[in-house]
Amino acid sequence: MRLSDPSVDPVSDEEIATGERAAAYVNDLIQGPALPERARSWQENVALGTLRLARMRRFLERVGNPHAGLRIVHVGGTSGKGSVAAKVAAGLTAAGYRTGLHVSPYLQTPLEKFVLDGRLGRPRELVDLVAWIRPHVDAFARADRDGAPTYGMVWVALTFEYFRRAATDVLVLEVGAGGRFDLTNVVHPVLAVVTAVGLDHTKTLGDRLEDIAWHKAGIYKSGVPAMAGATPPEALAVLTREAERVGAPFEHAGLTAGPDVRVANTALALAALARLRSCGFARLRPAALAAAAEATLPGRFERMPGLPATVLDGAHNRDKAQALARL
Repeated sequence: MRLSDPSVDPVSDEEIATGERAAAYVNDLIQGPALPERARSWQENVALGTLRLARMRRFLERVGNPHAGLRIVHVGGTSGKGSVAAKVAAGLTAAGYRTGLHVSPYLQTPLEKFVLDGRLGRPRELVDLVAWIRPHVDAFARADRDGAPTYGMVWVALTFEYFRRAATDVLVLEVGAGGRFDLTNVVHPVLAVVTAVGLDHTKTLGDRLEDIAWHKAGIYKSGVPAMAGATPPEALAVLTREAERVGAPFEHAGLTAGPDVRVANTALALAALARLRSCGFARLRPAALAAAAEATLPGRFERMPGLPATVLDGAHNRDKAQALARL
């Protein structure tokens, strides 16, 4: 995937400054710690997650349900979901589909949430979006029993509105954390994909692979093709069971995770594109698969120029660090 080049799409200092002010407005909505001080019980997580999604739906209804007409590929998992999402998006773009990509979290700029056909959104587009949503935030804060929408709720609404305005053919949407109660899980996708499941966010998702897999499988929907990549057997069993429970046609990509996780990520992305072709994306041909195989994201085993040899990677848990060390 190639993001927009400032030399081709010059952005003035003034536009950058106004974009930063717009982003600051959203950042100011952050309240409290990112994680709870103690691990929550399963019952607490279910209750809080259910309320969280209900509030997200109320806010989206307030802003006009911008996600309603979008065709979406929903990508969750513990490891590799950003890379798989980027590869799927690159393949769809190469096939000629107007393709959106939303990744979470962003690495350097919030505009990474607004990628259209491999090109970053413009700061002025973020300014326009924030101007659009501010009255809705204020009205919701006054009317909703739980007060103002959260930072995450506003970003999800902004994302859906951006890609609605862009008239995308398809949006590849990366889950933030978990899946079942993630704020993005208000969509009815054309395909749901879960990458490798591992131990992460244990305070909110649980400390067993089976618990975490249950959360990841929450993005599977009735009648919607569901996929899973290379993942531990105990997690795969939960994913398979949950897909069957909700009536989602299930496919395991089947590639055993080897020393290079990039191979497993690529295999899952290619399998997802093959499934999309059978779901009506008929223009997906070998050239599109080649583009998907070559696509990368910044900060994922990114080799820096010069010496000494330097690699940037966002590995932040044991499984990811061990996978990075094997490369």
